[in-house]
Amino acid sequence: MANVFASGIKSNAALQPMRPTFNEITPRDIDLLSRYFSTKTIFDVKLDCYDEARQVLQASLTDPPIRHAVMSLRALREDFETSGAGPGPNAQRSATFNYGLQQYCMALGGIASNLSSLGSNGLKTTLLCCQIFISIEQVRGNFAVMAQHVVRGLRIMREYRARPYYVAAQKLVPAHRDHLPLLDVFIIKMFAAPCKFTEPPATVDLSRITSSGGLASPYPQPVESRHLRKINPNLRAELTRIAASTLEFLGKVSCIKSIGNALRLLSEKAALLDSLESWLIGLENFQSGLKFPGLETVSVSFMRLFHLILRIVLLGALDSSPDLDTKLQTENDRLQGLANNVGERLKAYTVALVRSSSSLATRPGLTVVTGSPLSKPDIRSALSAVPTLTPSAAIVTLNTVRKSDSPFAAQVSPPRFLADSCANVCEVLEHAGIHRIVVMSTAGVGDSWGKLPWMSKAFMGWTNIKYALEDHGLVDKEIRQTKMDWTLVRAVRLDFDDQKQKPGNTTTDVKTLGSNGDGMRMTDSVCIASVARFLVKVAVEELFVQSAVVVTN
Repeated sequence: MANVFASGIKSNAALQPMRPTFNEITPRDIDLLSRYFSTKTIFDVKLDCYDEARQVLQASLTDPPIRHAVMSLRALREDFETSGAGPGPNAQRSATFNYGLQQYCMALGGIASNLSSLGSNGLKTTLLCCQIFISIEQVRGNFAVMAQHVVRGLRIMREYRARPYYVAAQKLVPAHRDHLPLLDVFIIKMFAAPCKFTEPPATVDLSRITSSGGLASPYPQPVESRHLRKINPNLRAELTRIAASTLEFLGKVSCIKSIGNALRLLSEKAALLDSLESWLIGLENFQSGLKFPGLETVSVSFMRLFHLILRIVLLGALDSSPDLDTKLQTENDRLQGLANNVGERLKAYTVALVRSSSSLATRPGLTVVTGSPLSKPDIRSALSAVPTLTPSAAIVTLNTVRKSDSPFAAQVSPPRFLADSCANVCEVLEHAGIHRIVVMSTAGVGDSWGKLPWMSKAFMGWTNIKYALEDHGLVDKEIRQTKMDWTLVRAVRLDFDDQKQKPGNTTTDVKTLGSNGDGMRMTDSVCIASVARFLVKVAVEELFVQSAVVVTN
């Protein structure tokens, strides 16, 4: 087993290998597992599940199913980061991925043997494994099975009284004598963390919520970028606020001691459910006001999932009414149906419009459409290539073409090729209700010309590269007059030698030099793989909206 995990993981988040043996637990191991719990951490998101990770690793020292589950998550996360392969039946899987599946099956087998007679230890094992299984299915992109684990885990928590509950006959039934893992807290934290398909997080400090739902000492949070744009104004922020209040409510339920406290908490529960209902009405009103109300982005679908999970958790808390099972079954069915839909949509989430089909290899999760950016019908075809897909953003990486790579070669592309193409894309996107676009530009355009080294200026002015620079300049000027949420990424000299890098090598990040490129040098270059990662990061995290940024390695 140790040989399989001898190599480390390299990524934007600088992940390091977790220890293959479990003789001791270090703070680094705990931090790594906390980050493995969600794929959101690839984008440097803090999940704040340190306590949950420590509990899992401590249990893994003596519990084989939990140990198998942890090793499975670790292997599948490594495969996800090194291969970049999304979910798909035709994806070529590595030995690491296959090892992860093997460990997953062993963990599932161990849990199945426990279910026949669930004692205290068996309950803890099952709930901790369920927590890891949810993370495993997220990294696999299998949201339908992920929802099944959520539903079953929450049901076990309720049936075996992870918290006290109140019965109508003025009676308070105590919690299970052994403290059971609080799976609902973990799930809420997982969904409350900022999502790459949504706007920035609310100002609520979720890091202060402990695994028991109580408040811990706060610690500094990263300052939000002023370039971030909020989509679905206030909706995500409000849902995150309700989530934080729900965690505090659950913490109070865990510590309840009297009937009087129970009655007060029932009122608090009703208020939280009312808040969720008001939030849903606000979401529906927002959606109906869109130009294409029938088209729902993936970000909205994930918010609906989060809303349903909060509702299910609240309905099952502090309650044992006769019709509770019926209510929960209805909500569970809705959750499963929505998760199935999200999973199907994400199977083909990326669409590329290329001028030649040979210029881009096919792969799982990618739909390639052949056409020209000068043709609006071709762009519309790309948008409608996957019927179940509503694109969230567009990335444009066009450049002009010369007869050869020589900077003195004659220009082949027509005048205004870049400007007209970008104008077409913006028009089609805006008509479809999509407002996010990231355009690959070049250093020397706009206000970055003044900071360009004089030798670079001379080279561009004396060669036919000047035509591309002029066209990029038109894009820079005209896109600012649109209603799009644009970003112009001005790259310095592109280094194509990095094509020889191993797939998944993410050790080289870009350095941003502001809009004017202050500090640019003649020797500056940037790897195309680094720029590609940065373009995606900017698009999905809503960075540098309506501004330009110069990038170099």
